[in-house]
Amino acid sequence: MADATNEQQKTLRSFPQRSRNCYTLPSATGKKFLVRALFTYGDYDGLNSTMSGSLFRFGLHIGVNFWEAVNLTNSDPSNTIWKEVLTVAPGNNLSVCLINFGTGTPFVSSLELRPLSLAARAVGSS
Repeated sequence: MADATNEQQKTLRSFPQRSRNCYTLPSATGKKFLVRALFTYGDYDGLNSTMSGSLFRFGLHIGVNFWEAVNLTNSDPSNTIWKEVLTVAPGNNLSVCLINFGTGTPFVSSLELRPLSLAARAVGSS
């Protein structure tokens, strides 16, 4: 993690237990949001897991819906992976979950929830 240039990239929270770990973020029903997650492995556990050649993947969900897979297989440990999605809050809270596929311990360096103007278009909304 010493190579990270942004303060948000110098720390992380890992989830070695359970198959699903969620953050519940305050939101507003029907409001549009940008959800951004950053992942900087930085060899925090000393296992050099991203460069070992073994599969290193875990999933992201918004609530119960699949968002995207985070694939760090053969990735430089100092690289930062960004994942972003536009969504409409279904209620007063929005859950962002890390899903353990059994191929690497899920972790997150930064999680952001940013409200968007009414003119912004959410992917998958009608």
